[in-house]
Amino acid sequence: MQAKERLFLNADKTKLVKDGDKHAAFLYAVPGDEIPESAASKFGLVDGRLKGSDKAAAAEPRKQAEGEAGLKTEKETKAAAANKEAKAAANKEAKGGENK
Repeated sequence: MQAKERLFLNADKTKLVKDGDKHAAFLYAVPGDEIPESAASKFGLVDGRLKGSDKAAAAEPRKQAEGEAGLKTEKETKAAAANKEAKAAANKEAKGGENK
């Protein structure tokens, strides 16, 4: 099996952790490195990744898309508020002209 992410051993070399984990002590593999099946089953690797890593990798594009959608919604909200204010000002001005 080939590693699909950077993997580290913890200090006592009993567990594999992802890059950036506070328990990472020794580099074990980088993407493309061959990992023996015995190590893959011992450490719970699936398709070259730690279990649960695929969920995080799949969630990242979704989070980015949600963020972009949120920005679009925020822009639309601001535009609608500005439009509402402009209409209110126009109505106020029109009503002021009727009272004269």
